[in-house]
Amino acid sequence: MKNFIVSKQLLMVLIFSFILLFTISANSSSLPSEPDNAALLYYQALLIQPESNYMLINEVLSGTEPNEAVKKYLQSCDQTIKLAESASKISQCNWGVQSTQPVNIFSHLYHLSRLLSVNAIVLASEGKNKEALEECITVQRLANHIDNYNTMVAHILSFQTHNRSFVCIRRILGLTSPDVETLTWLQAQLSMQNRNISISEVLEENDCDRAIEQLKINPKPIHAWKVQVSIILGLPYDENLTIDMLPGQIEDFQETKKLLSMSKEELQDALSKKTGRTVNMSDKEFKDFREPFSYTEETKKKIQELLAKSDEQLLEHARQSYNKFLYPVIRIIESELPYNQKINEIQRIDDQMNQNSFNTAILISLMSNSNFVDIYKMQVRYNAHFNIMKSALEIYLIKVQTGKLPEKLPDYLPKDPMNGQDFIYQLISDGFVLKSSVDLDTKNNVHLELKVSEKK
Repeated sequence: MKNFIVSKQLLMVLIFSFILLFTISANSSSLPSEPDNAALLYYQALLIQPESNYMLINEVLSGTEPNEAVKKYLQSCDQTIKLAESASKISQCNWGVQSTQPVNIFSHLYHLSRLLSVNAIVLASEGKNKEALEECITVQRLANHIDNYNTMVAHILSFQTHNRSFVCIRRILGLTSPDVETLTWLQAQLSMQNRNISISEVLEENDCDRAIEQLKINPKPIHAWKVQVSIILGLPYDENLTIDMLPGQIEDFQETKKLLSMSKEELQDALSKKTGRTVNMSDKEFKDFREPFSYTEETKKKIQELLAKSDEQLLEHARQSYNKFLYPVIRIIESELPYNQKINEIQRIDDQMNQNSFNTAILISLMSNSNFVDIYKMQVRYNAHFNIMKSALEIYLIKVQTGKLPEKLPDYLPKDPMNGQDFIYQLISDGFVLKSSVDLDTKNNVHLELKVSEKK
């Protein structure tokens, strides 16, 4: 395992170094004193970033007060943080990497955004509130730069990064009593970073086409899929398809077939022995595990037909199948239906797509782990987070200017994107709460709550 980790790190260094050299030589023979592409500095930041301390970072982001161990870890990341901060201030960000590269850039950027968020919280704990808020804006800029990659995975990570920044801002505001100048500055910064992303336009960009191009260049995932399905269905397969497969992959497929034949109790026991800890599955989890491979006789016949197709024919079939689900989703998002009804309709399409997963599994697995419902919720959650934050800052300004919190929300504040109504506003002993006005008993709602302390 250690050898694998070293090899992966070496591969990352080689690829990032190649990217830097290629971009530099392609852009200019005489380099300016400052780069005009933020990606160059981000790559440098990622190259020198120490190994991520997941436990420390998770504890702080989950609400634990930062301790000396956290501060010491951040000191070791000082150069990474400074490079990322400098990169965020450059407007242009051209990543210059296609998603066919073997290094997962997004996972490294995800860890970088978490590192910056923890740094913001530490700064606030030391009383450096303006610097802490500036670091939150750095995370917002990083989120927008990630979005420049222009794939569905990038958009999802951008939403998540923005939302993490909002959570940090809420936490920092709860530790301080900001003045008018700081609040006005923060309002302006958030407005500058806000992107009114249309998720239907994002979907229409169609990562399906990108995935197909990847698979034409590297058909290994197609071959692995063919072998996996053949093994699970007990069908013969071409041994030539296994040449480039990872060691142990055939055994994993055979193990999956064995697990799929088990009852819920048998599966729990088998997984408990395999993992060394007690596994308790809900009925839904058990169903979700088996459903992708619960083939009817009719489905088996269709799969056999697919297995007989050439790689190119299979990809075209997958493209048509994916688009069959994609465009109805776009129409629903762009419709005037209420939020909850949109969620229900999109979920119905997601369920249909999952039932036909053998048609689209190859492409979907390369594009994203999220379904259409999750993607749409992420967009709405981002819009709701932004509107709640903007409303909270207005309430703060009223408090600073008048000496007390307003009894009700001013009419000019932004509305809840889930139903176009006011957010629910409640005064509490140490501040106020803003939350979604969607019925909390509705299983598909997105519930957002903001509590900010008034304490000095």
